[in-house]
Amino acid sequence: MNCRTCRCWSEMLAQSHACGPIEAMCLSDKSRNKGQYTTGGRICEHHEPGRATFGAYDDPTLDHNDPGPDEHVDYGQEPVLPGER
Repeated sequence: MNCRTCRCWSEMLAQSHACGPIEAMCLSDKSRNKGQYTTGGRICEHHEPGRATFGAYDDPTLDHNDPGPDEHVDYGQEPVLPGER
């Protein structure tokens, strides 16, 4: 898959030289392109699908404080099982 469809391809950190193609920053911790500007057509072995559905990781319209279904949130309380009160 190409960078344009990857969730780590940041259009918030992007540039274009002389009306050329847009180059956006790669935010993937796993990619060899991390911290580099890449074009949308570049192929990467650490592609993270789901951009069309979930948006980019740095999309300002996403609520990054809201934990996903697989994330554990510690509210500072021990769980109470029924009958233990």
